[in-house]
Amino acid sequence: MKLSQLQELISDTSSARLESGVQAGLQILSDIEAALAEAKTVPEIAQWIKTSNELRSQTAYRRTVVGVVGSTGAGKSSVINAVLDEEGLLPTNFMRACTAVVTEVAYNPSDRIDEKYRAEIHFISREEWINELRILLSDMTQASDPLGTDEPSSESDAGVAFHKIRSVYPFLAKDEIRKGKFDPCELTAHHTVKGLLGSVQHIKSPTAQEFLALLKKFIDSKEKTPGRGKDPDAMEYWPLIKVVKVFVRSPILASGLVLVDLPGVQDSNAARSAVASKYIEQCTGLWVVAPITRAVDDKSAQTLLGDSFKRQLQFDGAYSRVTVVCSKADDLSVTEALKLIPEGERAHQLHAREQLLQTEREKLQEEVNELKHRNSEIDSQISQLLTYIVSLRTALDRSDGRENLLVSPGGTRKRSSRRAKSGALKRLRLQSSDGTSTEDTHSDQEESTETEPEMEQISRDVAAQRLREADEQLSAAHAEKKALKKPLASQRKALRELKADLKSLNSEIKHACVKWRNDRTRPLIQFQFAEGIREMDLDNAAEENENSDSSQVRRNYDDIARKLPVFCVSSKAYQKMSGRLKIDDQVAGFPGLEDTEIPALQKHAMETADETRSATCRRFLTDLRNFLTSVHLQVVLSDQPTKLADDMREAELRYLEKAMDGLRKDLNSALTQAFSVCREVVDCCIFRRSNMAAKVAEDAAIATVNSWICPATDGGLAYQTFRATCVRDGAFTGARGAMDFNAALAKPFLKHLSGSWEYVFESYFPELIEKLVARFGQALSAFRLQMDKRPELRKIPSFALAIHRVKILENNLSDMANLMEVVKTGQKKANRLIVPALTEAMAVAYGHCAGESGTGCYKRIKAYMLDHVERNQGTMFRAAARKMESALLSTVDDFEAEVKAEASRIVLLIQTDFRAVVAHQDIFKALSTARDDVRNLLAQVDGRFEQILKMQVTQAPPPVTIKQEMPSETSDSASD
Repeated sequence: MKLSQLQELISDTSSARLESGVQAGLQILSDIEAALAEAKTVPEIAQWIKTSNELRSQTAYRRTVVGVVGSTGAGKSSVINAVLDEEGLLPTNFMRACTAVVTEVAYNPSDRIDEKYRAEIHFISREEWINELRILLSDMTQASDPLGTDEPSSESDAGVAFHKIRSVYPFLAKDEIRKGKFDPCELTAHHTVKGLLGSVQHIKSPTAQEFLALLKKFIDSKEKTPGRGKDPDAMEYWPLIKVVKVFVRSPILASGLVLVDLPGVQDSNAARSAVASKYIEQCTGLWVVAPITRAVDDKSAQTLLGDSFKRQLQFDGAYSRVTVVCSKADDLSVTEALKLIPEGERAHQLHAREQLLQTEREKLQEEVNELKHRNSEIDSQISQLLTYIVSLRTALDRSDGRENLLVSPGGTRKRSSRRAKSGALKRLRLQSSDGTSTEDTHSDQEESTETEPEMEQISRDVAAQRLREADEQLSAAHAEKKALKKPLASQRKALRELKADLKSLNSEIKHACVKWRNDRTRPLIQFQFAEGIREMDLDNAAEENENSDSSQVRRNYDDIARKLPVFCVSSKAYQKMSGRLKIDDQVAGFPGLEDTEIPALQKHAMETADETRSATCRRFLTDLRNFLTSVHLQVVLSDQPTKLADDMREAELRYLEKAMDGLRKDLNSALTQAFSVCREVVDCCIFRRSNMAAKVAEDAAIATVNSWICPATDGGLAYQTFRATCVRDGAFTGARGAMDFNAALAKPFLKHLSGSWEYVFESYFPELIEKLVARFGQALSAFRLQMDKRPELRKIPSFALAIHRVKILENNLSDMANLMEVVKTGQKKANRLIVPALTEAMAVAYGHCAGESGTGCYKRIKAYMLDHVERNQGTMFRAAARKMESALLSTVDDFEAEVKAEASRIVLLIQTDFRAVVAHQDIFKALSTARDDVRNLLAQVDGRFEQILKMQVTQAPPPVTIKQEMPSETSDSASD
């Protein structure tokens, strides 16, 4: 059995081929299980069946969570809708509550029509809502600004609390809410909310429009707005919602990609804030969305790409996870853009051409207008002539032989004069009976309507003469009108074409302006991101008092800038060009879909998921190869049994055990040495450093508290903000902004530790894995060469297969890098323990300050807060450090256990193979039919994978199974 095609597939870069390889591998496992169905009682075969089931479990799709963050109005929902190729899956403009609800969008595996769109609405628990009500009650009753008799404004924190309670309990009288005449525990037991708290509501629909209407019922805020009333009995659900999970059958999500609209980690609702924080911890990628018009100086962009955000990325080792999405690229004023774009750029060249065409259009328009005016004059002349001719003929027909006739000189009532373009007088000459001419004169200086002229008496001969002349003039007028028709049509066509050219040129100019802005915005954001990291590194270096060289990660900042993905997108243009947004106007400035950069963002999103999925596929295919090799070895042993004398077999078994002991010793030595040094590095660079960090934070604590309690003129907090923050255990986002006492206290600690922390996790641990792989490789190679020297064993056909198996294991040692996932997970959890530990240490102070009231309470609150920190600063930072250290020790222990388990697995595989060869363990001895079936299957294996390698696959097949729940911790918190 040759598995060269399988090995080539494992090295393939196409996620689609790898996915197809997994499907083929699963079918191979099924075929082998079917062939062994009657032999399951044989212990070795029962173990194979167990291994096969374990391999199947590896194919379960891992979620690739991408968090989408940005301020309200940044266009997050519009970007997500466009990426998913949905017009209105998520609400984009009608709800305030949407900014407060975590919304997860994942793949919908159901193929039922009525479940094309599904959602789960997870409600907060009863305990969480009781706590929230108590906080809201405190916001109102302890407000420094009384709510008054009218319904309060939602601009104040007290007003926010009032509206929030009333939205859930509309039956409560305003005065009851305003004065806090309610019991939180009783309200949570009310029949309208009792069944909701802690529950999960399900909705489904065959259409996106109907689905959105159903979803809106739960998350729409019905606050009064101008021109819109509110049903006083209509309960609103959004304050009770923790997270909304939406499931849609979108191809971009088929590989396990999950997009999460994150409102932020400082939500006024503690439960939602915890969910958002957990998602950020477990995100594979983060999209920072900001309108391109403010992408560089937008507050959210500054915050998310600022110190606190980048420091968290540093602690998580996640700089490469960030993607910046500049939304609303179509929001551009060409006039303003041209003022900024340098002369000589394409936009100005196109604009100069536009001005020339505009001049040409005006000239052509003037010519068309003159031709139209002359044509109108001729129409008027023809009309008058026809009327005059009719008048003359009528007079001649009714003359009854009389010589003199009465006719009108002009033949009709005079019409309103029209202003001539040239300003000349228009004349219609008609020959009178005495040979003189009459003039129908109109001035271009005024418009007037003349009265009916007096009748003129002429002879029959003059009337006949005038009739002939009028007929001649009519013929001439028709001839001139006909002659005007062609040039007028030609000029009109030229004008239409010129207007079309101008419209196209206008779009080109806007496209050039859009492209220029995109091309300038992208490197600027990349530079600012890299520059922020550089400044933070310099700041960290300044904090290092010793061993600064060993604790600093060396970086190429130009490379960091270059690798930061930045997309300047227009969701509106993409949706319109994709056939959606039917009633909207076409968006100028985007010649093709690619110019909206949504397709590029879609590809980027899929690549993020493909990386995770490809790693899973490779691991499965690698383990499948090992499994098939073990099965093949047993088939070969059964076909060609080992022929060794008993004494020779015993000698070779003893030699094998000695060689295996040597292999175990080498691997254990490598492990012991590596993790001994590992613990020393962690102790030196983190634990000792954390002691210094605790001292730094301790020294800064009083100054931090003083920054809160100093007079407002010096930047201190207002009473209401201070108290509201204490009520919420030190973290509060209100009408006046966000405040986090715990994070402020932790900042000096984290700042002092960040450089050493990053060195350990981003430099040392990867180097540790590399060294272990090298040492393991040396040990396996030494064992292989040692066994390959046994002359008697080399005569055995299956022995070469066992030797080759060791070579394969050597080549696959690089897969041990997957074990770093244990370190990454522990790294994220450990660094997030500092702030909660400080929150716990400050709990007594927060409780006391929240409970103070009466005259002079703010002064007492400030004094108590300062006293509490003074009394506890010597212990609380060290206690926080100990919690972090304990978590890191557990992480190192777990990592060591994982590596030891991998080493034991390798040893067991090798020992099983070689013992089977030397001892001749023929498990197919009484199972010849099963052996033959398995042999035939194994002979076809590489051919199946060869077909996959030849396939022109453009997209991965639909997933086999997807875990729909949130990551474990988040799921637990969402359903308690």
